[in-house]
Amino acid sequence: MIPLLRLEGLVVSFPARRARAGGKRLTVLRGVDLSLHRGRSLALVGESGCGKSTLVRALLGLISPDCGRVLWRGRDLAALTRQERRVVRCEMGVVFQDPGCSLDPTLPVWRSVAEPLRAHRRTLAAPMSGRARERRAIALLARVGLDETLAARRPQALSGGERQRAALARAVATLPALLVADEPLSALDASFQGVVLGLLHEMQCSLSLSLLLVSHDLVLVEGIADDVAVMYAGAVVERGPCAAVLESPLHPYTQALMGARLVPDPRRRMALARAPGEPPDFARLPQGCAYHPRCPRATADCRREPPVYRDGAREALCRHVSLDPLERS
Repeated sequence: MIPLLRLEGLVVSFPARRARAGGKRLTVLRGVDLSLHRGRSLALVGESGCGKSTLVRALLGLISPDCGRVLWRGRDLAALTRQERRVVRCEMGVVFQDPGCSLDPTLPVWRSVAEPLRAHRRTLAAPMSGRARERRAIALLARVGLDETLAARRPQALSGGERQRAALARAVATLPALLVADEPLSALDASFQGVVLGLLHEMQCSLSLSLLLVSHDLVLVEGIADDVAVMYAGAVVERGPCAAVLESPLHPYTQALMGARLVPDPRRRMALARAPGEPPDFARLPQGCAYHPRCPRATADCRREPPVYRDGAREALCRHVSLDPLERS
């Protein structure tokens, strides 16, 4: 089966500010391969600055990769015509990290929700009149728990949770095939996180969406994702079914993330080492495995390029993952 979305060897670099005169570039994505099938949910997790948001911008076509391909339904996005790109954009909905910045502060909320319907009016199978777009926007806002009174307000009059729900309503306005949620809970307090998480899951199930969820919150990932990909320093270091990866992480970095999360159940406590130090500077990435300066199991061999360990649907970019599970813990 052809994946809905596939990334093949994606490389993205940017000019380095401190070395611009010398023409040096920082490679932020280093050969990323990912696949997402229709109706599945994939979580992309990792520390801040590891390249998650850059990957999202690349797959949405907001930036162009240096090399590699973004395939949508098996077709290379770079080879599509302008009209074909408009159709693809209509099939992708995005919930950005900060809803306060992604909603137009000068418009009532319902107008922002209706904007994709206006922008894609020539692409949609059944174009809508202005009044029909308004009714659709108000209905979508009601579906995420915002009544007509709130729909008429401007974003600054809404709470953070209400703005995020409005952003979710806008993201699904065109009934996309893919919903991308970039850190959807990072700007919310605990009282709204569960609400938005439940809405994401409900929207995915009821609309048969594929979901790409970007997060550093492993508790969030465990509750909603089918598969997970762990990023470190611009590369995917582990991937596989979410339950298997979180229950028995293979890569030392994934183990460190698991050790750092808060789990209220004492029966699930894991004695795993935290990652010491700070994430690497992209201008001075270490040779071989980028994680080895922070890894408690690093050896001299880790200064060489790590092999890919495969076990069924699971992969890890590390030469030590074949150790016995008791040794890994």
